[in-house]
Amino acid sequence: MAHRKLTPFEETIRQALIDHHCDEAKAKRIIQTYLPVIRRIDDRHESARVLAQRYMRAAEQGVRVEDWLNHIEASAAKYGETAYTPAKPVKRTSKSRKVTRTTRVRNKAELSALAGNAPVAETKSKRALS
Repeated sequence: MAHRKLTPFEETIRQALIDHHCDEAKAKRIIQTYLPVIRRIDDRHESARVLAQRYMRAAEQGVRVEDWLNHIEASAAKYGETAYTPAKPVKRTSKSRKVTRTTRVRNKAELSALAGNAPVAETKSKRALS
């Protein structure tokens, strides 16, 4: 595999392998071996150095590409496809509550009542006056 077929992201991981872990031939062999995993995960949120360490460790432990891809597919089926597409932002499930002056006053009154500083009836009357 020629290096010109690698994306800039994959090339950065290869360079990190060379810079921190191994010689150029070993880095090329690791990238060639784990290229399907690299492309499937496409984890651009991690630094190239962290990813290089991950693939180096996998090569040292003898992790098979097929086993890794099967694990990814099983996890994606179990938890949904978004579990392994970190490049896509995750949508929030609930909207945050807008805090207004009324909310702050109510929260302060409730906290005071909980702390025992003022009975709830007094705080309601203070709120009515303001």
